[in-house]
Formats: sequence, structure tokens, C-alpha cells
Amino acid sequence: MQNSQVLSDSQKVLILEKLSQQLTAEGLLLITAQDDRSQLRNKEIALVRFHEPAAKSLRRPKPRKATKPSKSAVRKRLEGKKLQGEKKANRRRLD
Repeated sequence: MQNSQVLSDSQKVLILEKLSQQLTAEGLLLITAQDDRSQLRNKEIALVRFHEPAAKSLRRPKPRKATKPSKSAVRKRLEGKKLQGEKKANRRRLD
């Protein structure tokens, strides 16, 4: 991955950060596949297993958009709080 001419330096850093837990002590990414009896099919599966995490690590999460509750939601919440407070106030002893 370090010698890749397709990836930029920033992309290489991103991939290495995300996949650092899967690296061996020598800094190699070891991917095995023994799902099929065919060697060729296992190589194809291993390539897919390599490309998926690399592509995932390059994807940027969408930034969260802050939202406000609607006026009716705020009104309902406050009415509910008022009812709860009244219910608790009615439990008190009167002098």
C-alpha cells in the first residue's frame, strides 16, 4: 500500500490509521481466504476482503446537521412537564 501510485499520501495515511489494528508486527496486512476449494476463487475472495475495508476507510462520514424540535413538539413537552409537576404537587400534604 505504501508503494501505491493510485492513492495519494493523505489517502494512504487514512487507510493505515483505519486498518492499523489489522496489521501484523511487521506492518503487513495479512488477508486469507479458505472458503472455497478452488485456489482461484479463494484469491478472488481475498481481493474482495482487501478492497472492502480500504474503500470503507476512504469514505468520509456525512457531517451531522443540527436540527431544532418543532414548536408543537416543544409545546407538548412543556405541557407534559407541567402536568407531571402538578401531579407531584397534588401529592404534598396541605397545611
